[in-house]
Amino acid sequence: MNKTITLIATVIIVAIAVIGMVFFLHVPSSTAPTASSTSASHTSSSSKSSSNGFLTVQVENATALSENYGVSGQGFYVFIQVHNELSRTLYLEPDEVKLVTSTGSYSPDFFNGAFQPTLEVPPGDTVNVTYPFVIPFNSVPEKVELVNSTLNLLTSVSFPSPKAYVSMVRLYYSSNDSEISTGNTGYFKVESGKPYQVSVSVYSSHSSLPVLIDEVEGSPYVKLDSPVCITPHSYGTLNLTVNIPNESYYGTINLVFLSLINSSSISFKATPINGEAIALENNEQGYTCLIYNVTLTYNGGSIFYPNPQDFVLITNLVSAKGTTASFDALPNSGMERGVTVSGLVFFKVPAHATPVKLYYEDSDGIKVVSEPTSSPSIAYSLLSGINANVITSYTDVSTSVPLFFSSSGFTGQNVTLTFSVYDGNNAPLPLSNVTLSPGFQVLYQNVTGKIVPPFTTYDFEVVAKYPEFSYYGPMNITVYSGVPHFVTMKVLNYTIDSADAQAAGYNGEKYLLFNLSVTYSGPGNLYFYPQDIYLVTNQGVFQGAQNYDNLILGSNQFLSSETMPTGDVIYGYVSFLVPSTAQPIQLEYNSSGELQAVTNINVIPNTVTRIEGASLNTTSSAVSCYFPSTPFTYSSYFSGETINVSMYFQSNNYFSIQGWKINYPFKIVEQGPTSAKPLSYGYDLQTWLVIEILNTSYYGSLHITAIVSSSQTPAFLNHSSLEIKSSLTIDHSITARNSLNLNLLQTQSLFLYYCEKDATY
Repeated sequence: MNKTITLIATVIIVAIAVIGMVFFLHVPSSTAPTASSTSASHTSSSSKSSSNGFLTVQVENATALSENYGVSGQGFYVFIQVHNELSRTLYLEPDEVKLVTSTGSYSPDFFNGAFQPTLEVPPGDTVNVTYPFVIPFNSVPEKVELVNSTLNLLTSVSFPSPKAYVSMVRLYYSSNDSEISTGNTGYFKVESGKPYQVSVSVYSSHSSLPVLIDEVEGSPYVKLDSPVCITPHSYGTLNLTVNIPNESYYGTINLVFLSLINSSSISFKATPINGEAIALENNEQGYTCLIYNVTLTYNGGSIFYPNPQDFVLITNLVSAKGTTASFDALPNSGMERGVTVSGLVFFKVPAHATPVKLYYEDSDGIKVVSEPTSSPSIAYSLLSGINANVITSYTDVSTSVPLFFSSSGFTGQNVTLTFSVYDGNNAPLPLSNVTLSPGFQVLYQNVTGKIVPPFTTYDFEVVAKYPEFSYYGPMNITVYSGVPHFVTMKVLNYTIDSADAQAAGYNGEKYLLFNLSVTYSGPGNLYFYPQDIYLVTNQGVFQGAQNYDNLILGSNQFLSSETMPTGDVIYGYVSFLVPSTAQPIQLEYNSSGELQAVTNINVIPNTVTRIEGASLNTTSSAVSCYFPSTPFTYSSYFSGETINVSMYFQSNNYFSIQGWKINYPFKIVEQGPTSAKPLSYGYDLQTWLVIEILNTSYYGSLHITAIVSSSQTPAFLNHSSLEIKSSLTIDHSITARNSLNLNLLQTQSLFLYYCEKDATY
């Protein structure tokens, strides 16, 4: 019994062991994928596919398809390949596949009605299945999960980039030609990367001219394979290629077939011109004007009437229809076969638009002929007036321009500008150069080197070339004055006069007198004014005066206002009151705000002495004296001048004059008789002196003292045979204001001249 039990137990154990071995042999070494066991190391992915070996996923963006079925949201076709690595059969249900997003987990949504049944996947087999999903627009797909609770299975892969985008579109056709008709299409599916071919039947109801359809506009996704020519009252087939890139687009694409009539009947050439000036003139902010100079030739039948409005300009921003030009417009009169006309057509476009193509269409919008075009290299400018200005230091210069001036032209053409310059100054106005603003090139001008005489108007002309840019506004003319060189001053001599300044009460100051020659060599007349002469010193600049106090000169000796013709030379003085320590450097003639002449002062000056009074004394109290008259007093003298002084002496006894004492700056250069003559009641002497004024400006009196000797008997009676000798004695202790009694030996007739140096009175 026990042996039986033991045997049964052994059999059971062996059976269990065998079953376990079999199970071990049929199950992979790793457990089935679960959420916990899936990792990046188990997942291989590319930009278009994700896989972990058990599960492989590819995706198409089918949003347009879901919209087409009335389902709102992001639509995706998820292509799943399952390779069953388990030892048991896998039954795949649709709700076991999940799309995990940033807003939640979503099951398949069979919006297309193609429901998938349960799939049986035996061990080792592979099955492919497609599940549609729709997620909210704000959701971001993250991964695809497969969950099977029966087998305790959980595996996932990351959501790959879509391998394709599916669009649902329909085409709606129109034409620029009202006599071209066609039908429209329904919706069809287009996958990205897979061009879709569409054929369209087109009918032309034109009665005479064939129509060429060579372009389709409206969408970058649709291209015309090749141009199609349709004969009158016939059908033609247009082959279109639809190619939508990485976008799931749902909707209608509006296309315009562009047709043109047989271009052999009309041809044209057009030159673009920058006409920004026209937009500026019309104050069209943000726009510019493109001008086309069109040469149009007609080779068709009957009569052709060209119309500027039938020209269309295609730019990178807009299309614009032509307008009739305000000048040199393209004629719109009838053209017979073989006729060629030329003229301008205007186009208003945004300021930064770039022209691409210009074509001509008829009144029905039929594109007849076209020409490629480019940015203009020629510009149109419009001048609305002239502004003229003179850059100068002259105080009274004015300009005048034509009251009504308007001119326009194209790059390279010439424009003539006229203006006038008036010189309202006392001196001629030299002109050195002229410039224009903005930068028009000057071809000719008669300004440089011209001299405008005083109170005269000259007319000038400038010829300029229109620039390569388009300009609207006035032409600004700037004239530059040159350096005057028409007046020459020369200092003949000059004088320092402290004496008259002191006499007038200007203590610490002096007059400077300049004897000048002034020469004028300019055109017309110079209106000379001496007060325009300035003295430059080491202590400042001083303006001249025509005369001054206590004149040494007569008023007719001073320079006065003169009208000087060409070549005229005038002479005269001009005076300046300056500090006594000022040293003159140069004289400047500054007329009307401009320096006209400069001369340096390089001559040695002379001086002026003013004699306010005179005194006469003798060295003997026995001899009286006086001046019969003093016409030399209260007068001024130049250094080097001489004065004649008459004197009368009288005594009861005989006397003679032995010498003289005189104060500085006076010097006796000649004298009259020195011996007294007898009278009935004594002796007298009428004599004279010639006195030179030395080169020092002195203000004061003249003091003369006669050195006399007297005796009872005239010396010449006792010593007639003696030789007369002269002796000069200078005693600086004797002043001119004292009368000295000199005890001279009367052994000879002695003449003594005494001059006290540096005496001041």
